[in-house]
Order: sequence, then structure tokens, then C-alpha cells
Amino acid sequence: MRRFLVLIFFIIFLSGCATSTSKKANLTTKDKNLLSSWMKAADLSYRVGDYRLSLEYYQRIIERYPDSESAQVARKEIKKIQKILRRAGETDF
Repeated sequence: MRRFLVLIFFIIFLSGCATSTSKKANLTTKDKNLLSSWMKAADLSYRVGDYRLSLEYYQRIIERYPDSESAQVARKEIKKIQKILRRAGETDF
């Protein structure tokens, strides 16, 4: 019986560990607003062709909020921008 209880304890403990690392980032309202502003600024910069500024905003998002959904989007956008810059002959990004 004791082994069974110990086993149950470890199963519960390990399942808690697994979910805590896979949870989405818990952001405050201030963080959400800042992320939203940076995402909009990055998108606007991209649309007007200022790819370097767009990269800066996306990199800032990843650095400050690496586990957020916005960071996932930023990583994809960075790859897209880097491809554009490579085609234009720019490699120092």
C-alpha cells in the first residue's frame, strides 16, 4: 500500500512539473499592452518596408517574452524578413 501511495505521489508530482513548463506565459495587462504595441509597430514597419526596424521589434518581443504566443509569431516573421534581406543582398542582420 505504501508503494502505491508513493507511486501516486510521484505521478502527481511529475505531471505537475510537465504542465508547468508547457503553460503559456502568464502576462499582466501591462505586458499584454506592451506586446500588442510592439507587434503593431513591427507589422507597420514591415508594411512600409523598414525591415530592420521590424526585426528590432520582433527581437525585443522574443527577448522579453520568449514563451509568449507573440514570440512564436515573431520568430516566424524574423525568418521571413531575413529571407527578404538576403534576397536584397543584405547579410548583416
